[in-house]
Amino acid sequence: MTTPYWIKEAKKLRVGGSRKIAHCGADRSAIVSHTDRGYTLFCFRCKEPLFEPHGERGIREIIATRREIGQLERCAAIPDDAVAMVEGPPAAHMWVLAGGLTPEDATDVYGMKWHEASRKVLIPLGDTGILARDVHSYSPKYRMFGSAKFYRLGEDPKRPSDAVVVVEDILSAIAVNRAGWPVVALLGTNINPGVAAAIASGARVVIGWLDGDKAGDRARTMLIKALRLHPVRVMNIKTELDPKCYHRAQINEWVELRARRWDD
Repeated sequence: MTTPYWIKEAKKLRVGGSRKIAHCGADRSAIVSHTDRGYTLFCFRCKEPLFEPHGERGIREIIATRREIGQLERCAAIPDDAVAMVEGPPAAHMWVLAGGLTPEDATDVYGMKWHEASRKVLIPLGDTGILARDVHSYSPKYRMFGSAKFYRLGEDPKRPSDAVVVVEDILSAIAVNRAGWPVVALLGTNINPGVAAAIASGARVVIGWLDGDKAGDRARTMLIKALRLHPVRVMNIKTELDPKCYHRAQINEWVELRARRWDD
């Protein structure tokens, strides 16, 4: 059997690499990638997704990836060989798109980059660290490097607010902030005194919008306890899905309802 052209092109790439090729037309409308699990193609014109497995990664590839992650840990900064998200593999595109964010905005607005050597999406955490997010179903999903312990996005200058929303993950934080609200992503469930002080800074009401599972219930309890020493009122939103799964109107309605209760 003749090997398809797109697989030949994908095999030329190292693991984590991708490139544009022609597929259903003369222009390069498709992206082929060499992922941990196999070779992929996605055409932005005809929307055809293709996948060809190639087995598990070799020991050399695993060692090389660990070496790159170790380098990230030592530097705690996005390396020079990281590229814009639009140049990353389809898996990275799908991750940001699932949160209602385009690959272009992920880089231009939020500073996210794709790092082929470590096969991670790298997200700056202010000036004090980076968050590395896996998109190829390997564990752990997140790795934090540097001194940052949370991810914060400020209020809309045109819409000042003394309420802050607390969520668990980056994309949920971006979704809530794009709806106009200040937000803090915990990046886990640990809320130490420093994180609690950062959450409460400038706020009268803190709205926890955490997962609806047992881990989310524990995080809600921890949030209330951590903020007892601060002059804020803690309220909650509990939904079946994460905030990033809802559109702006829904997010705004739910958050505004809790924020208004403080004034009632």
